[in-house]
Amino acid sequence: MIWNLTGECVIEAGNAARTLVFDAAQLQWDDELLEIFGIPRECLPAVRASNGDFGVTTDVGMLPPGIPVSAVLADSHASMYFHGCIELGTGKATYKAGCCVMTPMTSYERAPHGIAAALAWLTGAPMYAREGNAISTGTLLQWVGEFAGRVHPEPGDPYLTTLAMTVPDAGGVTIVPAFTGLGAPYWDRDATSIMVGMTSTTTPAHMARAALEAVAHRVVDVVEAIESDGKSTIDQLQADGEWARSELLMSLQADLLGRPVRAVDDGEAALLGVTAFAVRSLQMPMQLSGLGHRSAAKVYQPTIDAVQRAQRRSQWATAVQRSRGRAVTGR
Repeated sequence: MIWNLTGECVIEAGNAARTLVFDAAQLQWDDELLEIFGIPRECLPAVRASNGDFGVTTDVGMLPPGIPVSAVLADSHASMYFHGCIELGTGKATYKAGCCVMTPMTSYERAPHGIAAALAWLTGAPMYAREGNAISTGTLLQWVGEFAGRVHPEPGDPYLTTLAMTVPDAGGVTIVPAFTGLGAPYWDRDATSIMVGMTSTTTPAHMARAALEAVAHRVVDVVEAIESDGKSTIDQLQADGEWARSELLMSLQADLLGRPVRAVDDGEAALLGVTAFAVRSLQMPMQLSGLGHRSAAKVYQPTIDAVQRAQRRSQWATAVQRSRGRAVTGR
């Protein structure tokens, strides 16, 4: 995209790290990995800071020439910046087709099993992060919405939440979304989607509620893995994305996480985050971090106790084991 906009063969550092041939600690292409994969260094673009100089637009049709490209960020990294997650104890989750959880780290070090250590962005100094992606979460919600009678529901369609709110609970139903396997922290591509606990009284409303609970459980799976070595924590989860508009989902998330969840009603968190980086690069007067605190938001507090939470998490863990084809004992 940068090449087509400006004619410059450059890449932003956080995106360079996504190639897996970039040394995120040394902030340069890794010579050993380049040799292993047979990639000539001269074929690779020059690495720029996230708010670096990416050139100016050429005559590319809709855009006039001469516009500076002043900031580039990966999607989830930009939404983390949007929420002002720049200190330990902060973290965000973006609820879209999948769900990405990220929390900042001050140094680059090995993350717990199933979690990625990432370069979030690079300005004067690098900002690192721990990241985990739960896949097929929003996909599950859309699938259940269609199953329950909604024709081609849009992401964040309130129909599913409205339907789920007609029942007090999921009626014992648990759904594990593994349409293409399970992502973080399991990374089990052989896992399969399952729905357990159905009876003759199960209704589409129970399925809808179970689907929302499944998304919340998958986020807790990732948060627990991120925090498992005691080196990071998320005191309050910042939430964005189309499905963060579901009040029931956000309430379930707070209950199962056991911590407050602050959801912003803004589907463009990533766009606003990278805009802040551009403003920073151009030295224009604008608040550069914590943009999420200027958006319409609601804070959801946990409403269940630790015993109830543990029971629900145990039921979920059993369903995940079944999804992964593992024997369930002690029941």
